[in-house]
Amino acid sequence: SCRVTELGGTNVKATVTLSSPDSIITNASVTVFWKAVGESAWSGSNSLGNVGKGILTNVNISGLTRDTTYYYAFYAINTLTNVSAWSTTNCFTTFDPRDFTLRQRITFSGYAGSEQLTNFPALLVLNEGQQRFFHRDFISDAGTDLRFLNSNQTAVLNHEIELWNTNGASYVWVQVPVLTNNTTIWAYWRNTNMITAPFYTTNGSTWSANYAAVWHFKQNAGAEDLSDSSCRGMGGIPTNDPTSVSGRIAYG
Repeated sequence: SCRVTELGGTNVKATVTLSSPDSIITNASVTVFWKAVGESAWSGSNSLGNVGKGILTNVNISGLTRDTTYYYAFYAINTLTNVSAWSTTNCFTTFDPRDFTLRQRITFSGYAGSEQLTNFPALLVLNEGQQRFFHRDFISDAGTDLRFLNSNQTAVLNHEIELWNTNGASYVWVQVPVLTNNTTIWAYWRNTNMITAPFYTTNGSTWSANYAAVWHFKQNAGAEDLSDSSCRGMGGIPTNDPTSVSGRIAYG
């Protein structure tokens, strides 16, 4: 597992458990490697030396690029038995809010339930001109420089843009960690260095594993499949010549 320790996202502290089924083996030589998605070779490494079994915390992974997905792997070798092992996972570095020109605090009011909703995909409707929000302020015409942070601005929130309409209302789903009445999050935009949509906006991360499928029903006949926004890939094909029209949420 890993956690971001700097809001700039250039440093990650990783945690790993070193274990062995053999009680005789009590330690191993451990190295951590890392690389960004798309890189063919490991771009960095850090030798931890000879360490004992147990939980290793605050393993330093440094020199990372902001707003980027990284793979990192631990390699352990025991010279006594000449046995080696790999453990690979990934993490996502956050960004520095100071790199963005504009931000806005968003408050979810009106929820009357007593239950806390965990990792809830909340719908945001961004209306042109409302509360000084203007689509022209974005670097990207598709809104891909939009990012969200939690209430204390320490964690990036998953989101999916259902409809981006520069002439009216845009519809964005944001996965809120804990939703209660008056929960707040932060939206950031206008950053010339972050105009590529993060992977989590299109891979279903906004929708938890409890969703069997998520269809927005916004496609016209023959235009494209009825894509599934969840991670399950349960897309469909429009039949009987449906036409996209305005609905309660965008064109769904």
